[in-house]
Amino acid sequence: MVAFAARPIPLAPERRNTVAARVYAELREAIVTTHLKPGQRVAEAELADSLGVSRTPVREALVRLVEEGLIEVSPQTGTRICLVGLERIRQAVFVRASLEGGAVRRPATEPGDADLRALRRNLADQEAAIAEGDVTEMHRRDMDFHAMLLASVGRPLAWNACLLVSADLARVGFLLGFDVTHLAQVLAEHRAIFAGLEARDFDTAADRLEAHVANIEGDRVVLSERHPEYFDPRPGA
Repeated sequence: MVAFAARPIPLAPERRNTVAARVYAELREAIVTTHLKPGQRVAEAELADSLGVSRTPVREALVRLVEEGLIEVSPQTGTRICLVGLERIRQAVFVRASLEGGAVRRPATEPGDADLRALRRNLADQEAAIAEGDVTEMHRRDMDFHAMLLASVGRPLAWNACLLVSADLARVGFLLGFDVTHLAQVLAEHRAIFAGLEARDFDTAADRLEAHVANIEGDRVVLSERHPEYFDPRPGA
């Protein structure tokens, strides 16, 4: 049986309230949170049984996940979770740094008091998640922070675009596991970004945000040395 995380992480808004949409969201969550590991083989029938659905919505969900580059199907390997692509990581870092940094550097609106209060609460929630050793909750609050940050400057659609390329970045974080020093550094970077935003120093906030996103490349290097089996060795993957 395939195990799934009990609570979902934030995803792009799903307009279709169907069984197939739910199955897609749960399978994507299991991949992103690495309950399903890179390279792991999966069977349509087993997934359907684990999710308590027929094979048809599973098949539909797998088609969407293939299109996203999270599932691959081939005669040699069957159906399996895609390995993490090094080039996809590099491009995702570029996309997120460009979009997030640009959104904060050129805000459509300035953050209001309610935005700043919500971001402060989020930072406190991140601190609590680290103290409790809950990496899934920390990831959720991390994603919320970025979404709230861009919404506060009037650029919420920029975050929806970032989500489209963030799956491999999230997988790297979950595969690294709970490392209090690493997560404390993430929180410190979030606080520094917030400080720039609160001071209305949008260039400084953007510089810190771009550097924060770029640090994921260092995480990728550490993980690829520990677990090369999770990464796709093919050029351009």
